[in-house]
Amino acid sequence: AYQLTGADFYSFGSPGATKDRKLTEVASSLTLFTVMNFGANYTNYTDNVSNKPGVATTQQNVYSGTFSLLLSNPLPRPSIGYSVNEAFALGDDRGALDNLNKTVLLGLNGRVSVLNYSISMQQSDFRDKNKEDNDLKNNTLGTNLSFEPVRGLFFNLGVSITRTENIRKNMTAETNSLSGAINWQIIPDKLTSQIWSSYTSMLNPDPDPARKVNKSDSNSTIE
Repeated sequence: AYQLTGADFYSFGSPGATKDRKLTEVASSLTLFTVMNFGANYTNYTDNVSNKPGVATTQQNVYSGTFSLLLSNPLPRPSIGYSVNEAFALGDDRGALDNLNKTVLLGLNGRVSVLNYSISMQQSDFRDKNKEDNDLKNNTLGTNLSFEPVRGLFFNLGVSITRTENIRKNMTAETNSLSGAINWQIIPDKLTSQIWSSYTSMLNPDPDPARKVNKSDSNSTIE
């Protein structure tokens, strides 16, 4: 795919669309023996295509690959993904933007009887080549369970645990979240009731008062 958006472009339907950008994307996938799926993708963004004076021309390259096994229930379906995301300014402006992010994602999902489950683990390493204080290592563990004990009554539970380490400062920020929902189709396709609730806690021990965080938040909704 190729797309060029002019510097004077404006979309009434998407007023936030990025102007003065060139997009190039190549994607492919392959399935072998009906159960082995391979995917590869490359995306390039170039901003300030018109070379406006005083504006940095930047590029972003995203390379990614995936592999998954499409096994039949009750066997679990594993998957793995890897991506590299690099963003940088061209020429003398490179000192304003030059970073690299590498991400590994492992996943497992399946269904046992009335229970659907998914587990994911993600690790990413962010490196700012201009400012080492911004270098981060991020680890996230997420899981989701959903089941329908009786027809028309659905339960959903999700948990996410994130640890973000500032490598230079040797500090770790924590974000934990728990969410749950109950959906009851009282009259199918006509009347539905839902209860949704979430809890999130955040901790960042950064000595900078602008970044320091230690709080929790909860929210519930009944419809």
